[in-house]
Amino acid sequence: MPLELHPKCKARLIYAVASAIPKLNVEYGHYIDRYSASLELKNAEAVLPDKGALREQLTSYIDFETPLTEFIIDSISEELRGFPYEQERSLQPLVSIGNYSDSRSVAERLIESFAALPTKYTFSLRLPPAFLPVMGSRSKIELTPQLRIVRAGPELSTLYPPETTEDSGIAQAGQKVGLLSGLFDSFVKPPATWDGDSSYLQIDALGFVGLYGGTNPHLEAVRIIRAFCGLGLALRLFEMKSEYSSLTPPSYLQIHQQHADGQFKFYRSISLEENVGRAMNGLTLDTLDGGINSENKRIGWADKQFESMRVVFSGGKKAESLLLASQWFFDGHSHGSDQLLKYIQTTVVLEILLGDKASSDQTGLGTLLGNRCAYLIGSSQEERADVLDTFTDIYGIRSQIVHRGKHRLSYRERVLFHKLRWMCCRVIQKEIELLRADKKSALVR
Repeated sequence: MPLELHPKCKARLIYAVASAIPKLNVEYGHYIDRYSASLELKNAEAVLPDKGALREQLTSYIDFETPLTEFIIDSISEELRGFPYEQERSLQPLVSIGNYSDSRSVAERLIESFAALPTKYTFSLRLPPAFLPVMGSRSKIELTPQLRIVRAGPELSTLYPPETTEDSGIAQAGQKVGLLSGLFDSFVKPPATWDGDSSYLQIDALGFVGLYGGTNPHLEAVRIIRAFCGLGLALRLFEMKSEYSSLTPPSYLQIHQQHADGQFKFYRSISLEENVGRAMNGLTLDTLDGGINSENKRIGWADKQFESMRVVFSGGKKAESLLLASQWFFDGHSHGSDQLLKYIQTTVVLEILLGDKASSDQTGLGTLLGNRCAYLIGSSQEERADVLDTFTDIYGIRSQIVHRGKHRLSYRERVLFHKLRWMCCRVIQKEIELLRADKKSALVR
């Protein structure tokens, strides 16, 4: 839905931005000085409401605190990529470059583009080779209208053309700055093409994505990736290799932007955070201890788990805690050899799904979580008692890490860590069952 900017609001924005433009400076002939620009654009930012429908749109499309500032800085930086790169870092006024001397005209153009938001983007992430077999003969597995797994091929290349020579040339210009300053590693990348023997996770998003990402559509895409991987691990669709190499090359999100004619064009690639990318490459298909030993069984099992994922990703507000817990569950697998951090992140999964501040203030968080976990996943009194006893030991380790400081996990504590992960899997699975039952009940009503 387009931004609902009142004409008077738009006029005030144009005036405020036009007043700020002569005070903006450029580094290397390419990059707006962000610190000073943030100060100079304060008056323009203040024109926008701090609550209401428009603020909610701006938060969703760009950023909560300074959406206009982020849009203007990134939009101008994008335009400046077409100008020669200067070897010296020295600042120069923006108005001394190209047509930026006409600050009123620049402000009008920027605010018109701002008012035309949202732009539609598609983020594509190459999945590890082990995922391809679950596709079978299919070219697409849809989880929601905005989330799908696709196979590389002519159809994908037609809908989302790969990076062109012109796009690659612009990126190479950006590499010079990245290599000199060390700040822009996301530009040091291979050309974005579709690997013919791969599958990709695709996420559609609305809003604005700037030169280096970091706006809400980009961050939300990464959150969805983490939730997808966490759900896959909890549902035993995926498993994590015992080790993944620190030499694994970085993973990139390929971003395509929809233009006015409805066609998508390659926009840019942005690298995933190192821990997320490496963990992604450490995922493989779970064979259920060798029980899935044929293509038909593999596809059948995967389709069943994809159906569970659909329940969560289409669950709206009722599924928010499940999605957040799944992100944390994946994070608890993604920090290499840091066992203590992974242990804490994994306990957070249960705190998200089973915690309650009001109740925990009365009974204690550990006791509350243990009881809820036992009654959710235990099918008999004996099983519940066993879960509760084990959970008491598990949560005790969490308290030692947080309150006393530990240097390592002992063998016994590593065994308990595996049991903690098992509990998280069972709780997530049970919560999905409850969500599915709730959706069926709502349809009946």
